[in-house]
Amino acid sequence: MRKIVFNILLAGICFTISAQDVVQWRGVNRDGIYNESGLLKKWPDGGPKLLWHFDELGDGHTSAAVTSKAIFTTGMTNGMGNIFSFDLSGKLLWKKEYGKEWDESHNGVRSTPLIVKDKLYFVSAYGLLFCMNTSDGKTLWTIDMMKQYGAPNIKWGITERR
Repeated sequence: MRKIVFNILLAGICFTISAQDVVQWRGVNRDGIYNESGLLKKWPDGGPKLLWHFDELGDGHTSAAVTSKAIFTTGMTNGMGNIFSFDLSGKLLWKKEYGKEWDESHNGVRSTPLIVKDKLYFVSAYGLLFCMNTSDGKTLWTIDMMKQYGAPNIKWGITERR
């Protein structure tokens, strides 16, 4: 019995160690390289099957952060920025409005959420840095980088790189 319990614990530890804990734009090293296996070598005729879609994200120039439990992305509606969390089947888990978002040129959110374990980190185009719970979107802390650190905004929003 001890061997069985030990083997189950060992397998769980090995699985946890090999899992990607940091989910961010372009992967762990931000180089576009993902160490996944079992991917298709060729698309099926007609392309992959659409599993789900969501039409109410609003404007933005962002990507999705995908974990083994949820999908996180952003969008702007009526001038306000939002962070969305979906389960893997596309059901909206929560939506969090965080404030005014960029509408001066190329409307919309510019930043992809960064997920580290159970925390979501995000920067708005106006320099607001957030840390939130991934489970419910509750804000744990926020910093106004423009006010607190004198971060300058640029023509396209603080999170836009040119």
